[in-house]
Amino acid sequence: YNSVPLSLHAYGRAVAERKPSGIRLAFTTEGPDEIRQVLDCFHDFVTAPERRRQAAFPCTKGHYKRGAE
Repeated sequence: YNSVPLSLHAYGRAVAERKPSGIRLAFTTEGPDEIRQVLDCFHDFVTAPERRRQAAFPCTKGHYKRGAE
């Protein structure tokens, strides 16, 4: 368990390059403002790399780069 949300927005371009048939963004306890921040941030990382920015919220990348078994 991690006390901060999982976010792969920093890997948006890498995720998009894999050409997934879909991308699921799941929200549990986030409010509308937090959800908008996440959606905007992920959108920028996928579609507008020149607008990349650090997340304005605490988050973890989980095991995306290291992998998990």
